[in-house]
Amino acid sequence: MYINQLILKKAISAHAQKQRIAEQNLVNAQSLNGPNQNPYTREMVVFSQKDGIMQSKVIRAKNPYEYSLDPSHPYANEKGFVLKPKINKLIEGQDRTDAMQMKNTLFKIISNSYKEFKRFFDNI
Repeated sequence: MYINQLILKKAISAHAQKQRIAEQNLVNAQSLNGPNQNPYTREMVVFSQKDGIMQSKVIRAKNPYEYSLDPSHPYANEKGFVLKPKINKLIEGQDRTDAMQMKNTLFKIISNSYKEFKRFFDNI
């Protein structure tokens, strides 16, 4: 039982990280000038398993920017294009929702397993 709880807690942590990253991407979707003078770079959470336990890792997008024509923008280049983060708000919103729902499901599993465990010992 203890091992299962550790696995569930690790999974909750991984999905919480996915939720935070999706929220961070949504907030920074219009950020044009970051610390390195480039627009914000989208991040993603990648899941894997090691010894039956969920692992998560944050990676940066390989093609993070797109150009938009806006000659009047202060960050426009000589041809009138602005380099912007390539972030699809619908996808980020869905990633956030999926992560929240998975976290809630995992919390319910933990809660129900504690109730069953208690019920078992109450009947001994």
